Amino acid sequence: MSNSTFSPFTALALKVVGIVLILSGLLNYILSAIPLNFGERDWQIQFVGQLVNQGFIPMLGIALLILGYGIEGMGGSHKRNSLDLRFAVFILSSILGLVFLLVIPLHLSNVSQRSSEAFAEIRARAEQFESQIQQETQQLRALVENDAQFQQLEQAIESGQVQGAQLQQLQLVRQQVRQLRENPAALEQQIQTARNELTSRQEEAEKEERGRALKSSLSVGLTSLLLAIGYIIIGWTGFKSLS
Repeated sequence: MSNSTFSPFTALALKVVGIVLILSGLLNYILSAIPLNFGERDWQIQFVGQLVNQGFIPMLGIALLILGYGIEGMGGSHKRNSLDLRFAVFILSSILGLVFLLVIPLHLSNVSQRSSEAFAEIRARAEQFESQIQQETQQLRALVENDAQFQQLEQAIESGQVQGAQLQQLQLVRQQVRQLRENPAALEQQIQTARNELTSRQEEAEKEERGRALKSSLSVGLTSLLLAIGYIIIGWTGFKSLS
């Protein structure tokens, strides 16, 4: 194939592929936004993440389209009265650059608020478990120190009225109470062990949440910033080249 034949075909192929990528990327953005729920934070976080993850598709399409026009111009095959999409593409690139720039503070704010809610839930669960530990401790102390309550426990087990899992649980409590009566200091050790385990779980959950929030903020934030810079450079440099 001669250069005069190859250049128009190459330019056409690049422009077609570029247009397909641009339209495909924009269509994916529209589909990712369905169903629309702008007022929900989780929807915003998910949509921005998908927006950023697919942000290179329109950029690649724009680059191929511009390259196609460049090859067409070098080959001298471009006609002045032919459809020139470069101006519209540069406008689109500038708009996308602005969008990716604006979603950065929105995403960081949403991640921060969701992380704060997650920390509050972790603390609430820890307080609930702490309350449960205190209740169980009071019950055990009552059984250890009060012979009447311990006798009631014995009667409930020996009466045969309790069966299955409940019976096994009462038998376990009776065994534990007998051990604590022989070694009263063991109760405090068990309480401290339970509280240490609770503290360890809370710290681990908070560490995981901080890591997740940091990863999301850096990944989406930095990628969105790079996309914004790239789109804005393409848009404004393109306008200058046309002028």
